[in-house]
Amino acid sequence: MNKNEKKSFENLDNITILEIGSDSVHFINYLNRISNYNSKINYLTISEVSLKSKLDFENIIVPHFGINPFAWRNTYQQLTKIIKEKKPEIIHAHQVNRLAFICSLVAKKFKIPFVLTAWGSDVLLVPKVSFFHKLIVSKTLKNAFKITADSQSMIDAMLEMEPDKQKYELAQYGIEPIESLPKQKIIYSNRLLKPNYRIDAVINYFSEFQKKHPEYELWIAATGEKEDELKKLAESICATDSYKFLGWQDPAENRAIYAQAEIYISIPESDGTSVSLLEAMSADCTCIVSDIAVSKEWIQDGENGVVEKEKLNPLEEALKIDIEKVRTTNQNIIKDRATVDVNYEIFKLIYILTLQNEGK
Repeated sequence: MNKNEKKSFENLDNITILEIGSDSVHFINYLNRISNYNSKINYLTISEVSLKSKLDFENIIVPHFGINPFAWRNTYQQLTKIIKEKKPEIIHAHQVNRLAFICSLVAKKFKIPFVLTAWGSDVLLVPKVSFFHKLIVSKTLKNAFKITADSQSMIDAMLEMEPDKQKYELAQYGIEPIESLPKQKIIYSNRLLKPNYRIDAVINYFSEFQKKHPEYELWIAATGEKEDELKKLAESICATDSYKFLGWQDPAENRAIYAQAEIYISIPESDGTSVSLLEAMSADCTCIVSDIAVSKEWIQDGENGVVEKEKLNPLEEALKIDIEKVRTTNQNIIKDRATVDVNYEIFKLIYILTLQNEGK
């Protein structure tokens, strides 16, 4: 858009937006929400989006370009062609990764405002892998006009690489609150069965806990590379029929379990704000979280949940909390900070302000 074609950008009507992300439920949900902006939405992904049938707008596929930096030139050329064709007035990359880095370079070339959303490990762990990884993350942050994150701890980590405080905004993707049902003696874990999420620790806690509380069951959802190992662990230390591996749960199934679970546990080594945690809070579960900075942005130990502590079984600690206080506190937190509607307005304002400033 040249200087003679400037718009007021008081709203997002008739704006062309290029959204860049992965085959993620959270990304797809976000796209569906922002389709209400009355804008033309295109989305770009390096893999086929399995939920594309639920979208009414165009899908753009970019072949996976691997980890070899020498292959990035081809990706740069493909992105240049796509952006020339689609002529977006704003580009928004979801996750700080290699594709976001290359998109930020193309956006800079065409002077298109570039918005970036960090997800967690992309800014908390990846920069620690090597100097090269940190350089890519830092350059991507520097090329962005606005950067969103769902926790202050993530913003603090990014400030060490890109210290411009004016760039950062706290924003969640947001959730649709879950109506609670009469609670059952269910302990629910639905984080991925991967090392970071410490499902082995969850099983060990439950094995000790259920000796005193045999009426409780542990329900483990999701999938991951440690699934077989974790099943063997549970079989070896937990009472028969006291636990279930449920596999991957679709959103409706997930919501149904939150509604009836009494306790929710999520104790990863590293995390951003977990959508699962927010959903569990909204469903009146007593939530157990790991002792990391982002957890304490949502859970105050002993007040509205349990923060994992050394030498204490958090499941036992969860039974000591005033459940009514937990429910009241968490309902207020979710209403004020975590719903789709609240955060929809934040992203909308970010887009409008970004466009008004023309990314400069």
